[in-house]
Amino acid sequence: MTTLIVKPIDLSAPGSYRERKRYLRLLKRLRSDEPDAKGVLEALEEVDELITSRLRTDDGTPVEDALDQLSAQQFDALLAAVAFETGVGEASTGD
Repeated sequence: MTTLIVKPIDLSAPGSYRERKRYLRLLKRLRSDEPDAKGVLEALEEVDELITSRLRTDDGTPVEDALDQLSAQQFDALLAAVAFETGVGEASTGD
Protein backbone atom coordinates (compact mmCIF):
# COMPACT_ATOMS: atom_id res chain seq x y z
CA MET A 1 0.00 0.00 0.00
CA THR A 2 1.39 3.37 -1.04
CA THR A 3 1.00 6.41 1.17
CA LEU A 4 0.94 9.88 -0.36
CA ILE A 5 2.46 12.54 1.86
CA VAL A 6 1.76 16.24 1.34
CA LYS A 7 4.07 19.00 2.49
CA PRO A 8 1.97 21.89 3.84
CA ILE A 9 2.73 25.51 3.07
CA ASP A 10 5.29 26.70 5.61
CA LEU A 11 3.70 29.95 6.75
CA SER A 12 7.03 31.28 8.03
CA ALA A 13 8.86 30.67 4.74
CA PRO A 14 9.61 33.48 2.31
CA GLY A 15 6.95 33.58 -0.41
CA SER A 16 4.37 31.70 1.65
CA TYR A 17 1.99 34.66 1.64
CA ARG A 18 1.61 34.51 -2.14
CA GLU A 19 1.49 30.72 -2.18
CA ARG A 20 -1.31 30.66 0.38
CA LYS A 21 -3.11 33.46 -1.46
CA ARG A 22 -2.97 31.40 -4.69
CA TYR A 23 -4.38 28.40 -2.82
CA LEU A 24 -7.25 30.43 -1.36
CA ARG A 25 -8.09 31.95 -4.75
CA LEU A 26 -8.28 28.47 -6.25
CA LEU A 27 -10.65 27.33 -3.53
CA LYS A 28 -12.81 30.40 -4.07
CA ARG A 29 -13.01 29.67 -7.79
CA LEU A 30 -13.98 26.05 -7.12
CA ARG A 31 -16.64 26.99 -4.58
CA SER A 32 -18.17 29.85 -6.50
CA ASP A 33 -21.93 30.26 -6.19
CA GLU A 34 -22.10 30.62 -9.96
CA PRO A 35 -19.34 28.42 -11.34
CA ASP A 36 -18.76 28.18 -15.05
CA ALA A 37 -17.58 24.87 -16.48
CA LYS A 38 -14.46 26.28 -18.11
CA GLY A 39 -13.43 28.16 -14.96
CA VAL A 40 -13.91 25.09 -12.78
CA LEU A 41 -11.86 22.91 -15.14
CA GLU A 42 -9.05 25.48 -15.23
CA ALA A 43 -9.09 25.76 -11.42
CA LEU A 44 -8.98 21.97 -11.09
CA GLU A 45 -5.91 21.83 -13.33
CA GLU A 46 -4.21 24.49 -11.17
CA VAL A 47 -5.17 22.60 -8.01
CA ASP A 48 -3.66 19.44 -9.49
CA GLU A 49 -0.40 21.32 -10.24
CA LEU A 50 -0.29 22.86 -6.77
CA ILE A 51 -0.84 19.66 -4.86
CA THR A 52 1.28 17.44 -7.11
CA SER A 53 4.28 19.70 -6.53
CA ARG A 54 3.88 19.14 -2.77
CA LEU A 55 3.42 15.35 -2.81
CA ARG A 56 5.75 12.42 -2.38
CA THR A 57 5.16 8.74 -1.76
CA ASP A 58 6.53 6.65 1.06
CA ASP A 59 7.66 3.81 -1.21
CA GLY A 60 8.92 5.49 -4.38
CA THR A 61 5.75 4.92 -6.40
CA PRO A 62 5.31 7.76 -8.91
CA VAL A 63 2.98 10.40 -7.46
CA GLU A 64 0.79 10.35 -10.58
CA ASP A 65 0.24 6.59 -10.19
CA ALA A 66 -0.71 6.99 -6.54
CA LEU A 67 -3.09 9.86 -7.37
CA ASP A 68 -4.88 7.60 -9.83
CA GLN A 69 -5.85 5.35 -6.91
CA LEU A 70 -7.27 8.07 -4.63
CA SER A 71 -10.90 8.76 -3.98
CA ALA A 72 -12.14 12.32 -4.32
CA GLN A 73 -12.53 12.43 -0.54
CA GLN A 74 -8.88 11.43 -0.01
CA PHE A 75 -7.73 14.05 -2.52
CA ASP A 76 -9.77 16.72 -0.73
CA ALA A 77 -8.09 15.76 2.56
CA LEU A 78 -4.66 16.17 0.97
CA LEU A 79 -5.70 19.48 -0.53
CA ALA A 80 -6.80 20.73 2.89
CA ALA A 81 -3.45 19.67 4.35
CA VAL A 82 -1.60 21.96 1.90
CA ALA A 83 -2.79 25.12 3.65
CA PHE A 84 -2.39 24.11 7.26
CA GLU A 85 0.81 23.56 9.21
CA THR A 86 -0.84 21.21 11.67
CA GLY A 87 1.14 18.31 10.27
CA VAL A 88 1.77 16.40 7.12
CA GLY A 89 -1.34 15.08 5.43
CA GLU A 90 -1.36 11.49 4.26
CA ALA A 91 -3.62 9.27 2.17
CA SER A 92 -3.09 5.57 1.58
CA THR A 93 -3.92 3.86 -1.68
CA GLY A 94 -4.67 0.26 -2.49
CA ASP A 95 -5.35 -2.54 -0.04
